[in-house]
Amino acid sequence: MRFKSCLLLFLFSLVYSLAFPFQIQAEDQPLSLTLKDFIQKTFEHYEKIKIAEQGTQEALGNRWQSYSLALPNIRGSYSYTRNVLKQELFFPTGKIQLGFDNSHDFSVAVNQPLFGFGAIRHGISSASKNYEATLLNEKQTRAEVLFEAREAFFAALLKQEETKVARFAFDQSLEILKREEQRFRVGEIAEFDVNRAALDVENKKSNVLETEANEKLALEKLRRLAEISKEDFILEGNLEDFANSLNAARDTKNLKEKFENQNLLLKSLEKKSESAEEGRKASLASFFPSFSLFGNYSRQGQSSEDFFPNDSQFSSAASFGLNLNVPLFDGLFTAGKYKSAEAHAQGAAWEKQLQAKDLKLVFDQALSDAQLSLHQKNTQARALQLAETLYHQAQLRKQNGLISYIDLKDIQSSLEQARLAYLSSVYRYIVNWAKIDQMLGEDN
Repeated sequence: MRFKSCLLLFLFSLVYSLAFPFQIQAEDQPLSLTLKDFIQKTFEHYEKIKIAEQGTQEALGNRWQSYSLALPNIRGSYSYTRNVLKQELFFPTGKIQLGFDNSHDFSVAVNQPLFGFGAIRHGISSASKNYEATLLNEKQTRAEVLFEAREAFFAALLKQEETKVARFAFDQSLEILKREEQRFRVGEIAEFDVNRAALDVENKKSNVLETEANEKLALEKLRRLAEISKEDFILEGNLEDFANSLNAARDTKNLKEKFENQNLLLKSLEKKSESAEEGRKASLASFFPSFSLFGNYSRQGQSSEDFFPNDSQFSSAASFGLNLNVPLFDGLFTAGKYKSAEAHAQGAAWEKQLQAKDLKLVFDQALSDAQLSLHQKNTQARALQLAETLYHQAQLRKQNGLISYIDLKDIQSSLEQARLAYLSSVYRYIVNWAKIDQMLGEDN
């Protein structure tokens, strides 16, 4: 029995010792992050999404409140009274006590609005349209967050490429400095050439520090948006692949018409304007009488013998009627309320016109930028091909002794700069189309 226990303990220790290193290794591995995963994490954690969702819930609550304008208002109450000292009624021959020791009162009151010269209908309509506007605002917020996430992800990829180029240029300048120092020691060049190479190293080093800082800030923004707790993570994908996917799926026809029909902000402003107008009409109804049906029921029981009276010790009363509420004068409260509602409605209408015209200009500019960035991308692609050809030719010329080592390195640095310029144009191209997606209300 003891042997079996020792054997089981040994097997458990062996399995644990084998599994634990793999667990530590898995925890130490950097997180691999794709654009899709990053967008999903951003939607889950970014506060803008949460604020928009709560704004929708608030508008829904206001919509529920507006139903009270049409639904009955039912109130119930109960009270218990213990008469410790009772009132007394005096007579010439003596006195008697009034009331009982225990008193229970139950009551129910119902008020049903019937007619208010449009106050009920317009009040509910105003809250409903405001809720619809808030739903559109939430979708627009998701589209804006999607654009922000895409832009941050693409910017981080670009900053990483900039850092690579800066480090490559710095390494190149170090190699050139070493060669120049060797040539200076044997007397081939003057000290001026060495100092020039050393100055270039310092400049390239400063550029590396700047690009590394920019890359760190870009990665910090990714952590901020998606609440990434892991210190190290790797971005999957590259800018060229994202650009190629746009080229395969993008159709630029009828985008303006699609924008006018699908822009969520314009639709939201339209609903808000309609809500404000309905609110103005509901406020106008406050100047006119309103009708409601009311009913009351009460039941009272009193007893000194028992805490709770029996049926014979209870009495009931019921009543109902029609209530006419006629506004006469309330110290300009109603007039001021209507004036505010009227100004709010007119302001919402002007806001809708202003935003519609401005957004149209912004969308036209976004389309122009997207088309321009496409031309720039194609131009930079041709420049990159030319730089690659030039570098291959320079390698052949170096082998034949026609150019120096430093000339070859300069051409190689120009190739890296051309590649970076091309990636920058690709970044602007995909970000411009992401901006168009945002304005079209795309949230996935």
